[in-house]
Amino acid sequence: MQTIYLEPDEEITQVIEKLSLSKESQVKFVVPKGATLLQSLVNLKLLKKRADALNKEIFLVTSDKIGRNLASQVGISVFSESGKEVTSKPRVRELEEIPTVPGVRIHRYYLPREESAENSKSSEKPAKEEVEREELKEVEVSKVKIPREKGAEVGGEILAKKRKIVFLILALIFFFSLLGFAYVFGPRAEALIYVKSEPYTLDLTIEARRDQKDYDLENAKIPLQVLEVEKTVSQEFAATGKKEVGEKAKGNIIVYNSWDQNPQTLVAGTRFVAEGSGKVFRTLSDVTVPGASLSLREGQININPSSATVAVEADAPGDSYNIGPTRFIIPGLPEEKQKKIYGESKAPMTGGVSKEVTVVSDKDINEARKTLKEKAILQAKEALGGDPEKLILENAEENEIVNEKFSAKAGAETEKFKAEITLKESLLAISNKDFKNFLEDLAQKNAPEDKNLVLKIEGEVKPKTSEASVKEGWAKLNVVLSALVYAKIDKEKIQSDLVGKNREQARTVLASQPADRIEIRVTPSFLKRLPLRKEQIKVIVKTL
Repeated sequence: MQTIYLEPDEEITQVIEKLSLSKESQVKFVVPKGATLLQSLVNLKLLKKRADALNKEIFLVTSDKIGRNLASQVGISVFSESGKEVTSKPRVRELEEIPTVPGVRIHRYYLPREESAENSKSSEKPAKEEVEREELKEVEVSKVKIPREKGAEVGGEILAKKRKIVFLILALIFFFSLLGFAYVFGPRAEALIYVKSEPYTLDLTIEARRDQKDYDLENAKIPLQVLEVEKTVSQEFAATGKKEVGEKAKGNIIVYNSWDQNPQTLVAGTRFVAEGSGKVFRTLSDVTVPGASLSLREGQININPSSATVAVEADAPGDSYNIGPTRFIIPGLPEEKQKKIYGESKAPMTGGVSKEVTVVSDKDINEARKTLKEKAILQAKEALGGDPEKLILENAEENEIVNEKFSAKAGAETEKFKAEITLKESLLAISNKDFKNFLEDLAQKNAPEDKNLVLKIEGEVKPKTSEASVKEGWAKLNVVLSALVYAKIDKEKIQSDLVGKNREQARTVLASQPADRIEIRVTPSFLKRLPLRKEQIKVIVKTL
């Protein structure tokens, strides 16, 4: 058996729904006195009918005597709160004559007789009442009026009235509270002041320092950050140098000395340059040329040059050194001696063979270093400049190659070589957002005293770096800003003066300003007064 507890104001539809949802075949309803269910015989009949349709047995537990009597009439088992079943046998009473009304069924019932207090202590007798039913024509249930116990009827009506009054009071309080809140916090107003403006240029100088902790508006100083990063890059390069690796031409040169009578010694490696072709040959050993001799012939003194033969080798390999007999000068001698001490070959130079190979040149090494450095700097700047909160200063950077590697040295025979460098990049940066706010404050500080200033800043502001030292951590910046200036207007005072004013009074307040045109907008538009709170009034100055 399932026990279901009902509330006093539960309607019959709710009770039937609970009965239908119950899975038990026996259901016990605990009903408080004066409950809606017990006030109508129709309600109980409907409940009984639904229980029979569901093939369920129902029981009522209540202290309501009227309700117990009505339930007994429809065949519902009733129990008192003590748990004892109340007899449902009616005691017949002589009925008084009641005029019969056509089409109306009249139910007659009586309140049970009260037992004495002593008898109720020893044994509780079930309440009885006399009922007589008359079979009349069927009428609509809504026409049947059932008397209620006087106390229950009065109490129920009072309770219903109290509920209605409380609900009405709460509804009124909520409505007026909502109305008051909307009146105070809902309205918005805009006061538009149109003024004439003129262009104005600001040339600001700012000092940024690494040891500066705060933004100093008075001295135009801001904090500076030194950003550092190392990047290692590598790449393969093609060698472009050329080198002759063939055989060197060789031969003999006769050295003549007609300078004086003293011998002339030439050390190994002395250069001989062929006249005409400019090909250079070097001696393979030391050679001493005897001094010139004198002779007298036909009354004249003749100088007879002496000579010595020495083996020579071309300065570079190649068949271009296979030259024929020619005269050679010795560029290592003073110019006046070069005509008197010289060399001649009587036979061609031979043995020179040409063979050119590709080698790494000094130019290749330098070009590779330059290319990798530019690449590393670009990557370093991308890494350091990826933070939108930081503004990298232009012309304020230092970099150095801390390590480099080349797979081949200059002069090495190879078609390609690999180079790798590690570069350390140092940049100077400032806070993007803070700098922009600082500029606005600094611009206002440097504005004319009798004017309001409006900056025309679009996008990111990039200062020019006039001087900087990354190592010492400082930079001097220059910023040129465009602005508009107009007659000074105290927005905050206007806000305070407009609070609670009607439209005409508000126009009077705005008319005192140096404006060409004024406009007042209130939301919602039907309000005649401006909001009661200053925060809900917005003063907008527009330049013409």
